[in-house]
Amino acid sequence: MSIEEKKESESEKKQSQSNEEEHISEEEDSTKADKKTEGKESSGSNKDWRKFFFDEDNNPKPEGFLALLLAGFTAYYLMTY
Repeated sequence: MSIEEKKESESEKKQSQSNEEEHISEEEDSTKADKKTEGKESSGSNKDWRKFFFDEDNNPKPEGFLALLLAGFTAYYLMTY
């Protein structure tokens, strides 16, 4: 083997290693993105019910708790009659 052939084989090895590293990093990025979207979905539903019962300063909204109370009375009425 000549020196040129050795250099070519080394450069090919480096390219294959860099391609493998890029592939791995792309997989890691996609799994991180999936985890972030899952977290946003679960926290989004959490914020929805908080917006219904509380305002921005975490003060309770009377109409939200009134709706909850009426839903409870309705469920009780449907179960007992």
